[in-house]
Amino acid sequence: MFSIYGYELADAGFYINLDESKHRLTLVQNQIKKFNIKNLKRFSAFTDKWLHASCTQSHKGVFQHALNNNLNRVFVAEDDFELVEAPELGRFGSVQTQKYLEYIHQDIAEYDIVMFGCNPKKQIIPINKCFGYNIASTGAWAYIINDRAMRYILDNYNYYQDRMAIDDILPILNYIGFKTVVTIPQIITHTDGIPSTLQPSIGKTYYSRWISGSWDKHIYNKIPDKAKSKQEFYEYLEQNYKLEKNLTVLITGHDTVNWLYHLRYLLKSLPKELFNCRFIVCYDSFSNNNKFKLNRYFRDIRSNIYPSIEYVNGGLISSLKKGLCTIQTPYFIWLEHDWVFLNNSVNWIKLIDTMNNYSFINSVWFNKDDNNIRGFEICNTEHGSTPFEPETRVSDIDLITTCRWSNNPAIHRTSKMKEWFENYINNEHVDKVNQRSHNIEEKMIDLYRKDIINNGWINVKDNWGTYLYGKIGDCAYVGHTDASGRYGGISRSQPEINGSEYIHKNPLTRND
Repeated sequence: MFSIYGYELADAGFYINLDESKHRLTLVQNQIKKFNIKNLKRFSAFTDKWLHASCTQSHKGVFQHALNNNLNRVFVAEDDFELVEAPELGRFGSVQTQKYLEYIHQDIAEYDIVMFGCNPKKQIIPINKCFGYNIASTGAWAYIINDRAMRYILDNYNYYQDRMAIDDILPILNYIGFKTVVTIPQIITHTDGIPSTLQPSIGKTYYSRWISGSWDKHIYNKIPDKAKSKQEFYEYLEQNYKLEKNLTVLITGHDTVNWLYHLRYLLKSLPKELFNCRFIVCYDSFSNNNKFKLNRYFRDIRSNIYPSIEYVNGGLISSLKKGLCTIQTPYFIWLEHDWVFLNNSVNWIKLIDTMNNYSFINSVWFNKDDNNIRGFEICNTEHGSTPFEPETRVSDIDLITTCRWSNNPAIHRTSKMKEWFENYINNEHVDKVNQRSHNIEEKMIDLYRKDIINNGWINVKDNWGTYLYGKIGDCAYVGHTDASGRYGGISRSQPEINGSEYIHKNPLTRND
């Protein structure tokens, strides 16, 4: 077993080293002695015809070697890694690596990839006081990876085609069903002051101050100034980040004339509390030109969001399928791209806490009309009355019981939506033919209605668990900007009127 300070962390360990890099070899050997590292073997680095591809090819070479030898979990390092005895927690002091490993060595198996260091590009989302989700970073100088993730990388990435370096691949696996985390703090950093053997013209590299600044920016400086000590830092991690840990934002759309215009308005209206959550943006039937525009938009304008951008060709059902394959949080908010938030009074933390506390709450819609009965419930009960009343079992927030299902903005319990998708929504045509957005609604509404008629509202309500957010009589929470243009003329209803009013009062700026 690969171990540090006697704590077993993986089946084996490998460090990547060019044959001519004798100085780097010595650095590694010194650390093996200093930190009592066992079963860390040298892997002879590849030199690719494209020099900038060499590093990624070497990492993939380690993966292939590990899989060939039936290794389930391996430690991979580059030969310029530097294990730190007492890594710093920003302004909150330091921890002892030996003590840290004692505390977490058994937890590593819970994750697909554990990075011991990196240069983060986006916020690190703490899971607990020892690990955080890493959704974007550079640097792959030391990490543990399991066989499932190694196999996926070998099967799905080709540097000559996608130009995806191992640095980029490891964090983005978070968006496709894997869990990539980073230790808090980083216990292995990048050695300063040694030249590149592969590209000697670069000279000596000094990255430590840059890396340290990135950690301050993306985690330590986000902690309020009133937190001074290491204990207060840990307490803050435990008590906060509830939205980021629990909620993903899924935005789906399709190719319309002004698709970007509508997406910009959705993001402009989005409550600021949601911007630290992970985003998945999925568009259906998109041209290459529109794909370029979407990527450029998030690169140049909306750089405060680091979304996973996905494309499908099977309609909204395929978009939902793609989203469900990548969402890792227990809840997600599903937003089609032509909605806007009108009412920012939603208490998102309380809503998540309430869904955590009451397992019968599966979906909570934000109404497009005011919260009153308007005859749009999908079914009456066996007694002839619509179940539109306050949920008396919940005192934390205001919820209204309702028997409805739609693609309108809502928070869904991920596990329940997966159940619905597999049992009701998915069919043999998904990903093969283009399906219009109403297909999901029509199927779900019909099934829900039949369930109520056959079994009675009281007996089925907690299995479905559908609610409206707020009190009876609350004004609309969302408006519709109608990207497809279907709701003009006599078809125009209050949600479209509200959406138009929002656009009129909130003109786009260049930063939107």
